Amino acid sequence: MGIRKKVSDRMINEFIRLYLDKKWSISEIANYFGLHHETVRYHLKKRNIGLRRYNESRVIRNGLKLNLEPSESLSYILGVIEGDGCVTKNKNSGHYYTNLNAIDKDFVDEFERHLRNIGFTKIQRSTVKYENEGRKNQYVVRAYSKYFYDWYWNLDKYKSYIKMFKSNHDYMAMFLKGMFDSEGCVEIIYSKRRNPKSAFIHISNTNEKLIDLCCKFLESLDIQYRLELKKRKNDNKKDVWKIFIKPHSFNDFREKIGTSIKRKYDKMYIACSMKRVNYLTDKERTEIIKLYNEGYNINQIRKKIGRDFNTVKRCLQKESII
Repeated sequence: MGIRKKVSDRMINEFIRLYLDKKWSISEIANYFGLHHETVRYHLKKRNIGLRRYNESRVIRNGLKLNLEPSESLSYILGVIEGDGCVTKNKNSGHYYTNLNAIDKDFVDEFERHLRNIGFTKIQRSTVKYENEGRKNQYVVRAYSKYFYDWYWNLDKYKSYIKMFKSNHDYMAMFLKGMFDSEGCVEIIYSKRRNPKSAFIHISNTNEKLIDLCCKFLESLDIQYRLELKKRKNDNKKDVWKIFIKPHSFNDFREKIGTSIKRKYDKMYIACSMKRVNYLTDKERTEIIKLYNEGYNINQIRKKIGRDFNTVKRCLQKESII
């Protein structure tokens, strides 16, 4: 007979930690310590640890296949969920799933790609076709996971996103891309001769806290914007917050954030290509004033910041410095 391995209190505490916090199975714990699985089960029950049922264990096993560590794909998924997507439970079937319905197939394809990137495998695609000619078909992607459902609804929004992304600009940009794909719009205003004369790039939402979060991320990415509140006259509808990207930041927005939707990208390209007054950024205005106060003349300043003479002069005049 082999010598029975002694189980210390320290080992039992580790059993409990691995079982409850790390979601290890009893068999995994037993193999790790070189014990029989019934030994681990006995000590967990003795400490009044509620053992998981088969269905709970299966959910955890499937969920552990998901990579929920911060990543570009997870950031994009969360941005989409905060916009057009949802994480919900079907009361009739009892299924838990993450869902997106959209008229743009390329948007739904991109969402599915990122879902697969973080480990979703049980994914269903479908198309909703309408007989009404004026209504566009809806493309649907649905990814099933109770583990993700529980994880998502236990987030402390939007504090969790700030902690998750920290100072990572790529994660912030991908979250904003998901939001823009969902809630963003590019408007081109044409003249009577069908020449583009003005453009707007904006993100809309009724959730003020979510809009504040988007603004923080835009500031971190050094993208200029202005905020507008549209009051709804109908009492049943919420007021809408709109983030308008300033024209001189259109190119930065396209390069740093962009969109996965071709029809939006094509309009964004037009907006970025339009000739417009090349406004100074806040950073440039501050630099002009700083250099002037340090004794540089207008000609020297324009060479340093790469702007023309009149632009620098107008800035100083507007600030009542000259």
